[in-house]
Amino acid sequence: MIKKCPVKINNTACCVVSFDGKDVQLPPVDETAKTVNVKFENGTYSLATEEPVAEPIPAPEPEKEEEPVKKRKKKTIIDEATEIV
Repeated sequence: MIKKCPVKINNTACCVVSFDGKDVQLPPVDETAKTVNVKFENGTYSLATEEPVAEPIPAPEPEKEEEPVKKRKKKTIIDEATEIV
């Protein structure tokens, strides 16, 4: 869940915000920020963007170019001693 939380303390070492009544220490943010978006997931807190960022869509794999079919030349054998190609 992502919540907009008020900043209590913000200096060059850390940032403390109030998340549901709990004080949470995070990395420092812009010194003029009065509120930050905090994400709580799997028991950990982290700074977040306002909107959840979607997972990047993997680029499609390039299609393999099919090699043109090579025509085979037929050998014509007139007799065992002569070959025509």
